[in-house]
Parts: sequence; structure tokens; C-alpha cells
Amino acid sequence: MATSAPPSVILSSPHLFHKLCRLIKLCLEDTGHHREVQLKALQSTNSLLSNKALRVSSLRELGSHVFATLKLYVVVGPVDGGGEGRESELDLPALESVDDPELLVIQETVKAVETIAGFVDEEKRGCIFSSPSC
Repeated sequence: MATSAPPSVILSSPHLFHKLCRLIKLCLEDTGHHREVQLKALQSTNSLLSNKALRVSSLRELGSHVFATLKLYVVVGPVDGGGEGRESELDLPALESVDDPELLVIQETVKAVETIAGFVDEEKRGCIFSSPSC
């Protein structure tokens, strides 16, 4: 698997790294009947994000796609009280119809989000999890 190659090999050719990321993005966007493919793409993403040498480049290329995978299960709306803030909550009807392969995808996506949160500093972490305007 390409994600098990040494970072020096992956980063030595930016073209190779971008091709790998483009392939992973396409697999992450596949929300149809190919959950196994999406799961493998998330596992590859976690592998790239866990590698210190590849972390920043991987986050830049794949981070928004990881969050988009979870977006299907999160409802975003105004905070009670009519303020300008936004509030997120789980979309329970969407979660009630989750089958086992889809549950594995959700778990792997949460693992990727935890990995991202683990190496992003406190100031940027607030931006990632709250407002898209940061």
C-alpha cells in the first residue's frame, strides 16, 4: 500500500503524493454501496495523518474530505436564542438507519478527526470544530 512507503519516497515526488491524495479523495466521496472502499480510504488517510513527516501535507489535502464524511450525520443550525452562532448536533434519524459497514466508516472517520485534533494547536482546534470563517 502506498501509505506504507517511507515518507521520503512519497514526498520526493509531489506528483505521486497528489495522485495518491486524489485517489483517496475519490474513494472518500463514494458514499454509495462501496463502503469497504471508503473504509480503506479512511484507513489510508489515518495512516498518512499519523506520520509526522506527512501530517501537514495530508491534512491540507484530505482534512476537509474527512470532515465532509461526517457531515452526513451532523445537523448544523442556529443556536437557540436567535444569535449568529451555529450549533451542531447529531442527526438521529440518519444514524438510526446505519448498517454495519457504514458504522465502520463512521468509526474510522471519528478516528481521523481525533488524530487531526491531537496535533492541531488549541487556537486552530477551535476554528476547525466551530466556525468555517477562521
